[in-house]
Amino acid sequence: MNENNDDEFEINTDLNKDKNTNFKSTINDDKIFLNGEYTLSNTNYIQSSFPLNQTNGNNEINDFSDLNNMPIRIREKSIIDNLNEKIENKLNANIQYMSILTLGTVKDNSLSKDCDLGLSIVSSGLLSQFMKIDANMVLFPILNIRKSCFRQLSVEQIMTWQKSELKDPLLKMESEIDKEISLQLFRNLLSYMKDRYSRKGPISHASKFVKLVKSGNPIIKDEAYLQVYKQLHNNKKRESLMRAWKFLAIISCCFIPNNENIYHLILNFLFFELQNTNDQPIKKHVNYIFVHMVQTEKHERKNTPCYEELQYIEYLRPIPIPIYFFNGKQAIINIEPYTTFRELKTEIMNILDFSTQRAIFYSIYEICYNKTGTEERFIDDNEIVGDVLTLWKSDIEKSKLKKELIIFRFYLKLLIYYQYDETNVDNISILYYQTLYDVISGKYQLSESQILTLAALELVNEFESDIENAYISLKESYENYVPGNCTSLMTKDQWIEKIIELYSNFSSFPKNNCKMEYLKLLEAHSLFKIHQFESKFDYEKSSDNDDLIPENCILGFQPDGIVIFDSKREKVVFYEYVTIKNWGISDKVFVIILTLDNIKLRKLYFYTGQTNVIQTIMEMYACIIAGKSLNEMKTIIEERDKKFNKNISTKRNATKFTRDAEYDFSYKINNLSARSSFVFPILPNDSNDDDKNTIN
Repeated sequence: MNENNDDEFEINTDLNKDKNTNFKSTINDDKIFLNGEYTLSNTNYIQSSFPLNQTNGNNEINDFSDLNNMPIRIREKSIIDNLNEKIENKLNANIQYMSILTLGTVKDNSLSKDCDLGLSIVSSGLLSQFMKIDANMVLFPILNIRKSCFRQLSVEQIMTWQKSELKDPLLKMESEIDKEISLQLFRNLLSYMKDRYSRKGPISHASKFVKLVKSGNPIIKDEAYLQVYKQLHNNKKRESLMRAWKFLAIISCCFIPNNENIYHLILNFLFFELQNTNDQPIKKHVNYIFVHMVQTEKHERKNTPCYEELQYIEYLRPIPIPIYFFNGKQAIINIEPYTTFRELKTEIMNILDFSTQRAIFYSIYEICYNKTGTEERFIDDNEIVGDVLTLWKSDIEKSKLKKELIIFRFYLKLLIYYQYDETNVDNISILYYQTLYDVISGKYQLSESQILTLAALELVNEFESDIENAYISLKESYENYVPGNCTSLMTKDQWIEKIIELYSNFSSFPKNNCKMEYLKLLEAHSLFKIHQFESKFDYEKSSDNDDLIPENCILGFQPDGIVIFDSKREKVVFYEYVTIKNWGISDKVFVIILTLDNIKLRKLYFYTGQTNVIQTIMEMYACIIAGKSLNEMKTIIEERDKKFNKNISTKRNATKFTRDAEYDFSYKINNLSARSSFVFPILPNDSNDDDKNTIN
């Protein structure tokens, strides 16, 4: 890709010559900013085209060559239907309205596995680096060493515990603001260690410490670690010492030193602490810190952990969060502050006894309910789970000030629709419940007869031939069976009467047959097996608008191509993947380059969110069409992520679905069905600030 003065880019038109290599991505690492903002000239990922001759006559995707060699998991009964038998519920409390579970709600009080791992995760290369470190050689040139009583203090004297506040930063600072931040950090550290009186709670001091570090210059990260390092030396007060270890555990989960030598110095200190101490609580802390520093070096947090997460870190506990499935059930997954959504998916696959190789076909899906509509988004695999939870907490606090309710959940959802045998009941169940959610949420425009048939099939799937319980369920919550935007078309009694009448026609069907019939009924629908992303079409940048694409449109991705819808989800145009020459993304821009008569190139520009997820969808379907194996696909995605993982937004970019005015929001909140959700726990606020010289 070559940029030119017109803020456009040129495309290599010979990319299809070698069909074995035309999936290699080209990366432009040069960041071009105009007026401090991303522009199209910074479209920094251009993907070569789809092969033009890899589809069969029916435009169906090729099966994967290695799927036949994988263990086949064929069951008469789907695990997704029987999660209660598979998962041991470890909760004392109802998790309906919780995201991070508060301490004390979980029966399992065991420490994080990281408390015993320690050096076992260290590569030989890293070990050799930090073993060579000498504290005096590292610190003497950079410390802000001053004379005391006409003699110069040694490194050892400076780096020892003190109860009083610092008069100067430990490191040589160039700016006054960095000096003020450094002194404020030490006050927060002393307060957390209870060496300094404060009316604030300890977690508030830790949170403020991390926020100040992340808002400061890179040298502040070095200052932060050295301050805690100092307070761990020659500290004779047991409570103060242990709280210093807890504090180091907290910051190790949030950031690492900017100076590589200081990073290695801290690892060296931890290594020898493990060798020399018999104090088991300290050993647990050292192991935990060691693992988290190494992991944070790979995945540094973008956001400060929320109050609840910091509590778990403080007690060296894994963080339990509920992951929901579209059948209304949930699993509790333990995560760490460094856990990415890719790693979270692998854990879920293990619980479901699914092949972890197929985790690349799934995504974690965020659903947010509020009074203005339903917001939904796929979450990028490279995002850190804790960072998203922090965004949730921020949104909830804002809604709380407005006295409004906002609800969040994580779901497991198919991102890529791949081929499988109809005897694979797990895959059928996943797709069925996912589609059922979309139907009941009102995303499909359906006729009355279709709604009635689908509702009857849903009842049979739940109750089989038990008409008595089927009728009771339908009467108590008919909204679980009728799309929310259609409930007003008939009275409740009319809906119940007609659904039950049809129910008798299917009551002898086995459950899996009902699911298959449900899916077959929707196969011809324009929104079936399609993922939607709100976008704005850029008339000025695009080469043309021959297809009359409206400015406010929706990008739809399905296995064989891209559908453009208008804002009412009416189909405007369809582009087969095999007609796409190239595509590109930046932080907010998605570009497709179409071929016309194999000569002219059409460039269409869309501003949209979740461009990383869009890129993954495009790349995966390209691999499927080209017949790539699962291992090849995984390698392609991993290599792409290494080069292109900086577009992850620190804000929630979601597609919004407006709820019908007559669809009662309070019912959805109180309903325990798949389309209800939960709120983040609101804990007491201990934000009274008595710190002096606070930096705002």
